[in-house]
Amino acid sequence: MYMPKPLFKRAGFFSCKKRAGQGTIEYLLILAWVAAGALIFGAFFFKKLLGTFFTIIGMVMGAGTPQT
Repeated sequence: MYMPKPLFKRAGFFSCKKRAGQGTIEYLLILAWVAAGALIFGAFFFKKLLGTFFTIIGMVMGAGTPQT
């Protein structure tokens, strides 16, 4: 009796066989996604991040409590 393979096995999902260099490419893709997310986050919150940065610098240099 013929039993067809499940779809995920036919499509190659969950395959244990990896090609040479595949792990490196996967890490580079993850790094690219993280970098893109950081750029998008920075673009949306640039003014807030810059204000917070200079507030911390001012406090470290002894300027006291920040003015709001």
